[in-house]
Amino acid sequence: MADQNRVINIKEIVDLKERELNGANSYTFKLNLTLQSAQKCIGYCKYHYLEVEKFSGKTHLELERRLDLKYEGISIRTIYEANVFAFIQSLHALLDSLPYGLNIFYNVYPEIEAPNIGWNKDFISKYVRYSFYSSLKTINENETFAKLKSITNKVKHKHIIRIRNTYETLIFDDFTYYFGGETKNVKSEEVKKVLTDCHDYLLPKYIDFWNEVKNCKDVDLGYSIEK
Repeated sequence: MADQNRVINIKEIVDLKERELNGANSYTFKLNLTLQSAQKCIGYCKYHYLEVEKFSGKTHLELERRLDLKYEGISIRTIYEANVFAFIQSLHALLDSLPYGLNIFYNVYPEIEAPNIGWNKDFISKYVRYSFYSSLKTINENETFAKLKSITNKVKHKHIIRIRNTYETLIFDDFTYYFGGETKNVKSEEVKKVLTDCHDYLLPKYIDFWNEVKNCKDVDLGYSIEK
């Protein structure tokens, strides 16, 4: 499990932007809204992750296969599948919002609703002179993130990836994702492994990135990062 104590200090981030702009305005309002939304997404991810853990243990999986057991009229299969895909979609939404929030905080596109703000090389390259550039690039080039995007896009635009209950664990049907210039095939991968990789790496990486960006702005504005 990832460190549950990691948090985004929204107030400090927004306060820094207000100091930079000499007061609150539409930029600081949208920055606060974006970060508050991100904090909710983090909470959703943690909730769905715990629900998957709760309902995908061996006992629950056996009951689902043998007895089609239901909780308050909802089958165990529906519960764990709904939480698997809710976790994946919430985490993808969280990560996809990062470029938007970053551009508000460190503005490289004056029009903050510009369509080319996102996980693309042109946008990321605009931050090459900043101390957090390496971390931004690392997230963008992470293989787990590539796998997450592929699952989300398939579910959103094509179909849900089927999940097999083996009585012991949950297994995704085969799927593909694009990474490192090639299409990769995933065969019989455990659902828990995919979710744990995402939960234990991407969630803390997102939170740590915002703290790194905040510290960079501290330095830019001449404030000490020592608290």
